[in-house]
Amino acid sequence: MVSKLTIAPGVFLWREKFSPLQQKHLLGEVMARLKQAPLYRPVMPKTGKAFSVEESNFGQLGWVSDKSGYRYQPAHPVTGAAWPDIPSAAWISEPFGWPSLRIFKVAGFHSARVIS
Repeated sequence: MVSKLTIAPGVFLWREKFSPLQQKHLLGEVMARLKQAPLYRPVMPKTGKAFSVEESNFGQLGWVSDKSGYRYQPAHPVTGAAWPDIPSAAWISEPFGWPSLRIFKVAGFHSARVIS
């Protein structure tokens, strides 16, 4: 049974949303895409100070930050390759979300962000 735990207003934890097998499948899909779009460490606009996390994106547009500012763009900032598609197993989770996979719409485009 899936149980909903309210962490804060508008923030929920859905325990056991995925079975152990579904979790393993989703993790495999995410890890395969991270080979195409490896984690990188963005930097703060203007100062260039590195973030404390590494991240990557999946979908048509990815959120990036560098010395020139914050934005959504269609390519990985280090490799220049297009972001890989969002894992099919992640769509099962909407609107619940996977702890480190955020799926959202930006100007009509679907995007997912992985934060490590």
